[in-house]
Formats: sequence, structure tokens, C-alpha cells
Amino acid sequence: MSDKMPCPECDLRRDESFSALALLSRMRTACGDNGTRMQDELEDYLRGLKRDAERYRWLRSLSSSCDAEACVNFNLGFDWQEAHGPELDAAIDAARAAREGGDGR
Repeated sequence: MSDKMPCPECDLRRDESFSALALLSRMRTACGDNGTRMQDELEDYLRGLKRDAERYRWLRSLSSSCDAEACVNFNLGFDWQEAHGPELDAAIDAARAAREGGDGR
């Protein structure tokens, strides 16, 4: 039998620590890191992912006119097509699937 008194505050800190580690593990897995990067590298990697996502969201949000600041055209093998918004997502997914043999996501 232990002589130590129960410490609810200690239990709470331990639970919060376990929750934080579980969240970090899930975030690493979600971004494809799997624990291979040190903290500074992981921060730089996540900032790069954020920049890529912001860049893509900006591009995706452009109007459907090729007179916009940037225009996305893709080749279907026989013709060039313009795409924006959800059509752009579908075109990218289809091209990636064709190249990678999956669904492109």
C-alpha cells in the first residue's frame, strides 16, 4: 500500500499531457510526418503545407474567366480545358489518379 495521498491536480496534468501527445501524434500522421522531423523541421514543413494550401485556395477561387490574374488549363490528352473551383479539384484528382493509379486524393 502506498503512503502517498492522491493528487487530483497531478492526475489532471498527466491527463492533459497524454492528450497533448496524442494530438501531436495525430497531427504528425495527418501531415505525413510520422515522427521523422525534429520540432523546427516540423514547423517549417507545416508552414510550407499551409503556404501550398493558401496558394491553391487562391488559385481555386479565381473567377471562371481566363482574363483573371491566373488561369488554370489542363490537357485531357486531346484538348486543353479551363477549370476553376470544384471543376479544378476534379481535374487535379483525375490527373493524379491517372498518374498514380489511385483516386487522386
